[in-house]
Amino acid sequence: MPAFERTVVHARPDQFAVILFHPADGVRHIVEVQLGAADIDQVDRAVRHLEEESSLLPLIPHRAAVAAERIPDDVLAAAWQARVPVDVVALQVEPSGELATVHGEPSPVPEGSAVTGP
Repeated sequence: MPAFERTVVHARPDQFAVILFHPADGVRHIVEVQLGAADIDQVDRAVRHLEEESSLLPLIPHRAAVAAERIPDDVLAAAWQARVPVDVVALQVEPSGELATVHGEPSPVPEGSAVTGP
């Protein structure tokens, strides 16, 4: 299970990114989260965060992902056509008291798609 590193806060309250590190495989994950429907800008932010984080720690492999409640077809296409591989996770948010339970599965991506360095 990946360990939480930090949150990257955005100006909009429905958007943020989380940086996770998976100690078992040594990969850092940059997950761009957006409530509601994903959009092309979210994919661009994920790629930009990935490139920034990869330049800070070039010897560690990185992966990018976008996560949203709805993934429109144009966003899925943009993720597959991005200059780096971007996973796509459709979230199902269920209120449970003051917390929300999030369920999601990444879309399949080609083998060897972790990015190491710029």
